[in-house]
Amino acid sequence: MELRGVEEHTRPLVPSKADNTPAPTPLTDRKQSMNKRIILGLVISAAAAVLLVILLCVFLIDTSPPPPPDPGTSPPPGPGTSPPPGPGTSPPPPSGPGVPWLSVSPKRPYSASVMLSSRSDTSGGVGGQLQLCSQGSCCSTGRFLFTAPTVIYIDHHQSCNTFVMDKNQKMSIKVLNENPEKVQIDRFEMTLEDGATYQGSFTGPQKEQWSESFPLEVLDLTYRHQKTMIKVNIKNLKNNPRNAAYLNGTKIEMKRMGDNRTGCFTNPLPWPKEEGTVKLNDLETLGTCFTYSIGDTGSNLLVRYHEPSNTQFTVSKIKIISFAEADYEWIVRQPGQNEGDMQWINAEFDDDA
Repeated sequence: MELRGVEEHTRPLVPSKADNTPAPTPLTDRKQSMNKRIILGLVISAAAAVLLVILLCVFLIDTSPPPPPDPGTSPPPGPGTSPPPGPGTSPPPPSGPGVPWLSVSPKRPYSASVMLSSRSDTSGGVGGQLQLCSQGSCCSTGRFLFTAPTVIYIDHHQSCNTFVMDKNQKMSIKVLNENPEKVQIDRFEMTLEDGATYQGSFTGPQKEQWSESFPLEVLDLTYRHQKTMIKVNIKNLKNNPRNAAYLNGTKIEMKRMGDNRTGCFTNPLPWPKEEGTVKLNDLETLGTCFTYSIGDTGSNLLVRYHEPSNTQFTVSKIKIISFAEADYEWIVRQPGQNEGDMQWINAEFDDDA
Protein backbone atom coordinates (compact mmCIF):
# COMPACT_ATOMS: atom_id res chain seq x y z
CA MET A 1 0.00 0.00 0.00
CA GLU A 2 1.41 3.30 -1.11
CA LEU A 3 1.41 6.33 1.24
CA ARG A 4 0.99 8.96 -1.61
CA GLY A 5 -2.52 8.05 -2.11
CA VAL A 6 -3.36 8.61 1.53
CA GLU A 7 -1.77 12.06 1.43
CA GLU A 8 -3.88 13.06 -1.55
CA HIS A 9 -7.08 12.27 0.30
CA THR A 10 -6.30 13.98 3.62
CA ARG A 11 -7.02 17.70 4.61
CA PRO A 12 -5.10 19.83 7.09
CA LEU A 13 -6.75 20.23 10.52
CA VAL A 14 -6.07 24.09 10.71
CA PRO A 15 -7.63 26.01 7.86
CA SER A 16 -5.56 28.74 6.12
CA LYS A 17 -6.51 32.48 5.95
CA ALA A 18 -7.26 32.14 2.33
CA ASP A 19 -9.89 29.62 3.14
CA ASN A 20 -11.76 32.18 5.41
CA THR A 21 -12.55 34.56 2.46
CA PRO A 22 -15.97 33.73 1.20
CA ALA A 23 -16.25 33.26 -2.42
CA PRO A 24 -18.04 36.01 -4.31
CA THR A 25 -21.64 35.46 -5.08
CA PRO A 26 -24.03 37.20 -7.52
CA LEU A 27 -25.84 38.95 -4.60
CA THR A 28 -22.61 40.57 -3.36
CA ASP A 29 -21.76 41.88 -6.82
CA ARG A 30 -25.24 43.46 -7.07
CA LYS A 31 -24.79 45.32 -3.74
CA GLN A 32 -21.39 46.68 -4.69
CA SER A 33 -22.72 47.90 -8.02
CA MET A 34 -25.68 49.59 -6.29
CA ASN A 35 -23.36 51.38 -3.81
CA LYS A 36 -21.26 52.74 -6.67
CA ARG A 37 -24.37 54.03 -8.40
CA ILE A 38 -25.55 55.77 -5.22
CA ILE A 39 -22.17 57.45 -4.71
CA LEU A 40 -22.07 58.52 -8.36
CA GLY A 41 -25.59 59.96 -8.07
CA LEU A 42 -24.65 61.95 -4.98
CA VAL A 43 -21.59 63.38 -6.74
CA ILE A 44 -23.67 64.36 -9.79
CA SER A 45 -26.35 65.97 -7.56
CA ALA A 46 -23.76 68.00 -5.67
CA ALA A 47 -22.18 69.21 -8.92
CA ALA A 48 -25.61 70.21 -10.27
CA ALA A 49 -26.37 72.14 -7.06
CA VAL A 50 -23.07 74.06 -7.33
CA LEU A 51 -23.75 74.85 -10.98
CA LEU A 52 -27.26 76.07 -10.11
CA VAL A 53 -25.90 78.42 -7.43
CA ILE A 54 -23.38 79.87 -9.90
CA LEU A 55 -26.09 80.45 -12.52
CA LEU A 56 -28.34 82.18 -9.95
CA CYS A 57 -25.51 84.52 -8.94
CA VAL A 58 -24.89 85.42 -12.58
CA PHE A 59 -28.54 86.27 -13.21
CA LEU A 60 -29.08 88.14 -9.93
CA ILE A 61 -26.07 90.46 -10.34
CA ASP A 62 -27.13 93.25 -12.76
CA THR A 63 -24.18 93.98 -15.02
CA SER A 64 -26.17 96.09 -17.48
CA PRO A 65 -25.35 99.86 -17.70
CA PRO A 66 -27.57 102.19 -15.62
CA PRO A 67 -30.58 103.70 -17.40
CA PRO A 68 -30.29 107.31 -18.59
CA PRO A 69 -31.64 109.95 -16.14
CA ASP A 70 -35.16 111.24 -16.58
CA PRO A 71 -35.49 114.63 -18.29
CA GLY A 72 -35.27 117.47 -15.81
CA THR A 73 -33.22 115.52 -13.25
CA SER A 74 -29.50 115.72 -12.55
CA PRO A 75 -27.29 112.74 -13.43
CA PRO A 76 -25.55 110.92 -10.59
CA PRO A 77 -22.15 112.32 -9.63
CA GLY A 78 -19.26 110.82 -11.50
CA PRO A 79 -15.59 110.48 -10.58
CA GLY A 80 -14.20 113.71 -9.18
CA THR A 81 -17.61 115.24 -8.44
CA SER A 82 -19.03 116.08 -5.05
CA PRO A 83 -21.66 113.78 -3.54
CA PRO A 84 -25.17 115.07 -2.94
CA PRO A 85 -25.70 117.20 0.19
CA GLY A 86 -26.22 115.27 3.39
CA PRO A 87 -28.50 115.95 6.36
CA GLY A 88 -28.40 119.52 7.63
CA THR A 89 -27.22 121.04 4.34
CA SER A 90 -29.29 123.25 2.06
CA PRO A 91 -30.69 121.61 -1.08
CA PRO A 92 -29.75 123.18 -4.40
CA PRO A 93 -32.07 125.98 -5.46
CA PRO A 94 -34.88 124.95 -7.81
CA SER A 95 -34.65 125.96 -11.42
CA GLY A 96 -36.33 125.25 -14.73
CA PRO A 97 -39.13 126.64 -16.86
CA GLY A 98 -41.93 125.55 -14.48
CA VAL A 99 -40.44 126.89 -11.24
CA PRO A 100 -42.21 130.00 -9.84
CA TRP A 101 -40.09 133.15 -9.98
CA LEU A 102 -40.24 133.61 -6.19
CA SER A 103 -38.58 130.20 -5.75
CA VAL A 104 -35.59 131.07 -7.93
CA SER A 105 -32.49 132.03 -5.91
CA PRO A 106 -30.17 133.87 -5.41
CA LYS A 107 -31.58 137.37 -5.97
CA ARG A 108 -30.27 140.90 -5.71
CA PRO A 109 -31.44 143.08 -2.80
CA TYR A 110 -33.83 145.84 -3.89
CA SER A 111 -34.26 148.05 -0.82
CA ALA A 112 -33.78 148.18 2.93
CA SER A 113 -35.93 150.12 5.40
CA VAL A 114 -34.79 151.12 8.90
CA MET A 115 -37.57 151.98 11.36
CA LEU A 116 -36.58 154.22 14.26
CA SER A 117 -38.11 154.49 17.71
CA SER A 118 -40.19 157.56 18.57
CA ARG A 119 -37.40 158.82 20.85
CA SER A 120 -34.94 159.23 17.96
CA ASP A 121 -33.65 162.67 17.00
CA THR A 122 -32.58 162.93 13.36
CA SER A 123 -32.30 166.71 13.24
CA GLY A 124 -28.51 166.68 13.58
CA GLY A 125 -27.94 164.57 10.48
CA VAL A 126 -26.92 161.24 12.00
CA GLY A 127 -25.32 158.96 9.45
CA GLY A 128 -25.32 155.21 9.03
CA GLN A 129 -24.39 152.27 6.83
CA LEU A 130 -25.71 148.76 6.16
CA GLN A 131 -23.78 145.54 5.78
CA LEU A 132 -25.62 142.72 4.01
CA CYS A 133 -24.30 139.16 4.27
CA SER A 134 -25.15 135.92 2.47
CA GLN A 135 -23.29 132.78 1.30
CA GLY A 136 -20.23 133.69 3.36
CA SER A 137 -19.68 137.11 1.76
CA CYS A 138 -20.86 140.63 2.59
CA CYS A 139 -21.23 144.05 1.02
CA SER A 140 -21.48 147.47 2.66
CA THR A 141 -23.56 150.36 1.40
CA GLY A 142 -22.34 153.91 1.29
CA ARG A 143 -23.14 156.38 4.05
CA PHE A 144 -26.73 157.65 4.35
CA LEU A 145 -28.61 159.90 6.77
CA PHE A 146 -31.24 158.48 9.09
CA THR A 147 -34.77 159.76 8.58
CA ALA A 148 -38.12 158.54 9.84
CA PRO A 149 -38.38 156.06 8.20
CA THR A 150 -35.10 155.49 6.34
CA VAL A 151 -35.34 153.76 2.94
CA ILE A 152 -32.13 152.73 1.17
CA TYR A 153 -32.32 151.63 -2.48
CA ILE A 154 -29.47 149.18 -2.92
CA ASP A 155 -28.86 149.86 -6.63
CA HIS A 156 -27.80 153.40 -5.67
CA HIS A 157 -24.81 151.97 -3.80
CA GLN A 158 -22.12 150.77 -6.17
CA SER A 159 -20.50 148.31 -3.77
CA CYS A 160 -23.79 146.40 -3.38
CA ASN A 161 -25.65 146.80 -6.69
CA THR A 162 -24.33 143.46 -8.00
CA PHE A 163 -24.45 141.62 -4.67
CA VAL A 164 -26.82 138.64 -4.48
CA MET A 165 -28.45 136.93 -1.51
CA ASP A 166 -29.43 133.26 -1.33
CA LYS A 167 -32.90 132.64 0.12
CA ASN A 168 -31.99 129.03 0.85
CA GLN A 169 -29.16 129.98 3.19
CA LYS A 170 -28.70 132.27 6.15
CA MET A 171 -29.03 135.99 5.36
CA SER A 172 -28.09 138.66 7.88
CA ILE A 173 -27.70 142.42 8.26
CA LYS A 174 -25.60 144.77 10.40
CA VAL A 175 -26.29 148.49 10.89
CA LEU A 176 -23.80 151.28 11.53
CA ASN A 177 -25.28 154.03 13.70
CA GLU A 178 -22.92 156.98 14.14
CA ASN A 179 -24.79 158.25 17.21
CA PRO A 180 -26.69 155.53 19.12
CA GLU A 181 -27.63 158.06 21.82
CA LYS A 182 -29.63 160.22 19.40
CA VAL A 183 -30.94 157.54 17.03
CA GLN A 184 -32.50 154.34 18.35
CA ILE A 185 -33.24 151.66 15.77
CA ASP A 186 -36.37 149.60 16.35
CA ARG A 187 -36.39 147.15 13.44
CA PHE A 188 -35.53 146.87 9.77
CA GLU A 189 -36.84 145.25 6.61
CA MET A 190 -35.12 144.15 3.43
CA THR A 191 -36.81 143.47 0.09
CA LEU A 192 -35.27 141.43 -2.71
CA GLU A 193 -35.74 142.25 -6.38
CA ASP A 194 -38.64 139.77 -6.65
CA GLY A 195 -40.63 141.44 -3.83
CA ALA A 196 -39.84 138.82 -1.17
CA THR A 197 -39.38 140.72 2.11
CA TYR A 198 -37.42 139.87 5.25
CA GLN A 199 -37.25 141.50 8.65
CA GLY A 200 -35.15 141.73 11.81
CA SER A 201 -35.58 143.43 15.18
CA PHE A 202 -33.22 144.92 17.76
CA THR A 203 -33.41 143.20 21.12
CA GLY A 204 -31.75 145.89 23.22
CA PRO A 205 -30.04 149.28 23.18
CA GLN A 206 -27.21 149.71 20.70
CA LYS A 207 -24.01 150.44 22.63
CA GLU A 208 -21.52 150.31 19.77
CA GLN A 209 -21.74 152.09 16.43
CA TRP A 210 -21.83 148.81 14.52
CA SER A 211 -24.65 146.57 15.69
CA GLU A 212 -24.35 142.84 16.01
CA SER A 213 -25.32 140.72 13.04
CA PHE A 214 -29.06 140.02 12.93
CA PRO A 215 -30.53 137.08 10.97
CA LEU A 216 -33.25 137.98 8.49
CA GLU A 217 -36.58 136.17 8.72
CA VAL A 218 -39.34 136.03 6.13
CA LEU A 219 -42.04 138.68 6.46
CA ASP A 220 -45.36 137.24 5.34
CA LEU A 221 -46.95 139.80 3.00
CA THR A 222 -50.74 139.46 2.73
CA TYR A 223 -53.46 141.30 0.84
CA ARG A 224 -53.40 143.95 3.58
CA HIS A 225 -49.96 145.02 2.33
CA GLN A 226 -51.07 145.20 -1.32
CA LYS A 227 -51.19 148.68 -2.88
CA THR A 228 -51.47 147.98 -6.60
CA MET A 229 -53.02 145.71 -9.22
CA ILE A 230 -52.08 145.65 -12.92
CA LYS A 231 -54.06 144.35 -15.89
CA VAL A 232 -52.17 143.50 -19.07
CA ASN A 233 -53.83 142.99 -22.48
CA ILE A 234 -52.12 140.23 -24.48
CA LYS A 235 -52.26 139.79 -28.29
CA ASN A 236 -50.36 137.81 -30.94
CA LEU A 237 -49.71 134.91 -28.56
CA LYS A 238 -47.30 132.26 -29.87
CA ASN A 239 -46.49 128.75 -28.73
CA ASN A 240 -44.95 127.94 -25.36
CA PRO A 241 -42.96 124.78 -26.21
CA ARG A 242 -41.22 124.52 -22.82
CA ASN A 243 -44.40 125.19 -20.80
CA ALA A 244 -42.63 128.08 -19.09
CA ALA A 245 -44.47 129.76 -16.22
CA TYR A 246 -43.18 133.20 -17.21
CA LEU A 247 -41.16 134.93 -19.91
CA ASN A 248 -37.88 136.01 -18.36
CA GLY A 249 -36.83 139.56 -19.22
CA THR A 250 -40.36 140.97 -19.42
CA LYS A 251 -41.46 143.37 -16.68
CA ILE A 252 -43.36 146.61 -16.06
CA GLU A 253 -41.57 149.44 -14.27
CA MET A 254 -43.17 152.44 -12.58
CA LYS A 255 -41.95 155.59 -10.86
CA ARG A 256 -43.09 159.11 -10.01
CA MET A 257 -42.19 161.87 -12.44
CA GLY A 258 -39.33 164.01 -11.12
CA ASP A 259 -38.34 161.44 -8.48
CA ASN A 260 -34.76 160.26 -8.82
CA ARG A 261 -35.34 157.37 -6.45
CA THR A 262 -36.01 153.88 -7.69
CA GLY A 263 -39.69 153.15 -8.23
CA CYS A 264 -40.90 149.56 -8.57
CA PHE A 265 -40.97 146.81 -11.15
CA THR A 266 -43.00 143.66 -11.56
CA ASN A 267 -41.67 140.15 -11.82
CA PRO A 268 -41.43 138.54 -15.29
CA LEU A 269 -44.86 138.46 -16.89
CA PRO A 270 -46.66 135.11 -16.64
CA TRP A 271 -46.86 133.26 -19.92
CA PRO A 272 -50.57 133.49 -20.82
CA LYS A 273 -52.50 130.42 -21.90
CA GLU A 274 -54.70 132.48 -24.20
CA GLU A 275 -55.01 135.99 -25.57
CA GLY A 276 -56.90 138.53 -23.50
CA THR A 277 -56.38 140.14 -20.10
CA VAL A 278 -53.82 138.87 -17.62
CA LYS A 279 -54.05 140.09 -14.01
CA LEU A 280 -51.00 140.77 -11.90
CA ASN A 281 -52.63 140.59 -8.49
CA ASP A 282 -50.23 138.89 -6.06
CA LEU A 283 -46.65 139.03 -4.85
CA GLU A 284 -45.59 136.33 -7.33
CA THR A 285 -46.49 138.57 -10.30
CA LEU A 286 -46.36 142.13 -8.94
CA GLY A 287 -42.93 141.81 -7.33
CA THR A 288 -41.79 145.06 -5.71
CA CYS A 289 -44.92 146.83 -7.03
CA PHE A 290 -47.04 144.78 -4.60
CA THR A 291 -46.37 147.31 -1.82
CA TYR A 292 -45.65 150.38 -4.00
CA SER A 293 -48.11 153.22 -3.32
CA ILE A 294 -49.06 155.49 -6.22
CA GLY A 295 -52.38 156.78 -4.85
CA ASP A 296 -51.38 160.45 -4.85
CA THR A 297 -49.34 160.40 -8.07
CA GLY A 298 -52.11 161.71 -10.31
CA SER A 299 -50.89 162.47 -13.83
CA ASN A 300 -47.23 162.19 -12.80
CA LEU A 301 -46.90 158.43 -13.12
CA LEU A 302 -44.24 157.16 -15.53
CA VAL A 303 -44.39 153.61 -16.89
CA ARG A 304 -42.17 151.60 -19.17
CA TYR A 305 -42.43 148.04 -20.38
CA HIS A 306 -39.34 145.84 -20.71
CA GLU A 307 -39.69 143.53 -23.70
CA PRO A 308 -36.85 141.29 -25.00
CA SER A 309 -36.56 140.78 -28.73
CA ASN A 310 -37.74 137.14 -28.50
CA THR A 311 -41.03 137.93 -26.72
CA GLN A 312 -43.68 135.42 -27.77
CA PHE A 313 -46.64 137.79 -27.31
CA THR A 314 -47.56 141.46 -27.64
CA VAL A 315 -48.69 143.75 -24.81
CA SER A 316 -51.26 146.14 -26.28
CA LYS A 317 -52.38 147.95 -23.12
CA ILE A 318 -51.50 148.24 -19.44
CA LYS A 319 -54.02 149.32 -16.80
CA ILE A 320 -52.74 150.14 -13.31
CA ILE A 321 -55.11 150.29 -10.35
CA SER A 322 -54.18 151.77 -6.98
CA PHE A 323 -55.66 150.52 -3.68
CA ALA A 324 -53.87 153.00 -1.41
CA GLU A 325 -56.60 155.58 -0.75
CA ALA A 326 -59.05 155.23 -3.61
CA ASP A 327 -59.36 153.04 -6.68
CA TYR A 328 -57.52 155.26 -9.16
CA GLU A 329 -56.56 153.99 -12.59
CA TRP A 330 -53.81 154.72 -15.10
CA ILE A 331 -53.68 153.45 -18.69
CA VAL A 332 -50.70 152.96 -20.99
CA ARG A 333 -51.54 152.20 -24.64
CA GLN A 334 -49.20 150.39 -27.02
CA PRO A 335 -46.33 150.11 -24.52
CA GLY A 336 -44.36 147.52 -26.51
CA GLN A 337 -40.80 148.55 -27.26
CA ASN A 338 -37.62 146.77 -28.24
CA GLU A 339 -35.18 146.12 -25.40
CA GLY A 340 -32.69 148.66 -26.77
CA ASP A 341 -35.28 151.42 -27.26
CA MET A 342 -37.24 151.49 -24.00
CA GLN A 343 -38.75 154.83 -23.05
CA TRP A 344 -40.74 156.14 -20.11
CA ILE A 345 -44.39 156.78 -20.99
CA ASN A 346 -46.56 159.22 -19.09
CA ALA A 347 -49.57 157.11 -18.03
CA GLU A 348 -53.09 158.49 -18.66
CA PHE A 349 -54.65 159.21 -15.28
CA ASP A 350 -58.37 158.42 -14.90
CA ASP A 351 -59.70 159.87 -11.64
CA ASP A 352 -63.29 158.89 -12.51
CA ALA A 353 -62.59 155.17 -12.53
